[in-house]
Amino acid sequence: MLAGQLPNKVNFCQYADSGVLLEGIIPLDRFDRLINLVQKPYCEVSVSLGFHRGESKHVSATGTVQAEVRLICQSCLESMTFPIVCKVNVMLLESEDELLELAQHEEGILVEAPVARLTDILEDELILSLPMVSRHSGQCWDSDEYAADETDLGETAEVTTHRPFENLSSFINEKE
Repeated sequence: MLAGQLPNKVNFCQYADSGVLLEGIIPLDRFDRLINLVQKPYCEVSVSLGFHRGESKHVSATGTVQAEVRLICQSCLESMTFPIVCKVNVMLLESEDELLELAQHEEGILVEAPVARLTDILEDELILSLPMVSRHSGQCWDSDEYAADETDLGETAEVTTHRPFENLSSFINEKE
């Protein structure tokens, strides 16, 4: 079992044959695509990942990944903390043909055996765990502060609405 800060690259074939379990952390700034989606300060990603060979003799990586990332709330535009906990179950494949042969419920990524970057194995799952639109869980702004006040519109403000089909009813009445 490896613990502490995990290495950039792992020999997944050797780990699968010897049953190694990786438990440790990876700094968030190692994830090239993920850091473009989150705010600083970057956190550390906790990883528990095991490698094993399945019936098809391909190496699978299974485990869990946890992190607390900083996102911008799209309602109030303030920074917020978002916890990510995701399960990883991915097959490490060496060719596109092997990837195409996977069953529909199986996931796989292309790697160059026998060594792969841990971030390549984990990054897609972390990105998919992010919300489409990040928002605080409760109401994050004071609705009274943003409510329209009639005195703000002024007494002289007149609201006109453009109604493009307003005269259509007169044409219908003429035909009848």
